[in-house]
Amino acid sequence: MADTGTFQLSLKNVGQQPAQYPDTDVRFVRAMDNTTILEQTGLTFPNTFGFAVPSFPAERALVCWITPSRYRMCHSDIFTLTAGQSVARSPVVLRIPGKWNARFTHWNDLAGAFQPLKDVLTASKSVTVKESQQPLGNFAGDAFDDVDAAPAILAKAALLNLFAKMSKVPVSNEPASNWFQFVRSVLIIGQERFISLVDEKMWQLVNDLFQNIDRFPAFVRADTVLHTGNVPAPYDAGVTAMVSVKSNNPHGNLQLTMAKSEDKGNPVFLLDADIDEDLQFFLHARDLFTHVFSGGTHPYDIHEILFDTYGPLDLGYELV
Repeated sequence: MADTGTFQLSLKNVGQQPAQYPDTDVRFVRAMDNTTILEQTGLTFPNTFGFAVPSFPAERALVCWITPSRYRMCHSDIFTLTAGQSVARSPVVLRIPGKWNARFTHWNDLAGAFQPLKDVLTASKSVTVKESQQPLGNFAGDAFDDVDAAPAILAKAALLNLFAKMSKVPVSNEPASNWFQFVRSVLIIGQERFISLVDEKMWQLVNDLFQNIDRFPAFVRADTVLHTGNVPAPYDAGVTAMVSVKSNNPHGNLQLTMAKSEDKGNPVFLLDADIDEDLQFFLHARDLFTHVFSGGTHPYDIHEILFDTYGPLDLGYELV
């Protein structure tokens, strides 16, 4: 038709693969007054759909809104078609966490890259879930595989996210090293963080970063105020100093909050590790996404950030 152009739409997931969504609604609206001029519902992806859209001068400044049933609503850039013109868009869509489940790799099937995590968890004799206070005991082997309560499942996913992130962020200016190498025993896991005992060297490194931040452009100083209550007993009463830094990433910053304490007169060093919930990523990344957080950072949101940042990763779980 002479008074239309073609808008070709396909969708990608954060792994840059064709996205599979069985129930997706698509609307074309005028940017100036939000009037819907064309709508199709119940579309199934992966596919490439071609929409005959009114062209200039009949319509101008249009936006395509995409609403998949299990993913966040997103929209195209503002566009205007000339008669006979064809444009193609392939926006990346982000999961709605509550509509997905984690399918974890079994302990014995975890790839070799997970050996440092497996060694630490084997040495961790008394792990607790932060949100539910559920004691997990030694969180290795069958105990790792058998978690079934929702808070423990989310905490397990968060732990795997953090292991991946800590393995990606170099120590200070040493690109061949990573922060997880200093972890000795995990005490608490939660849907936003894990808390562990670490080597004194990590305290020294993080404190040096904090005190000399101008020499380390890959990091920024962070506040410890929201982390003081995370130090567990019996170490909370003996805390003498805390310091915190964040990796200076565009999205999903790793925050390392350190506490210096003592146990029976001996110095101990604790790490509270978490990944920034990064509201700005969901609000403004590619100018496509809106996002409202509730109930704290969700580990499946962090999954999306990690894949967007680093490409497809073996996190020890997949979302199904």
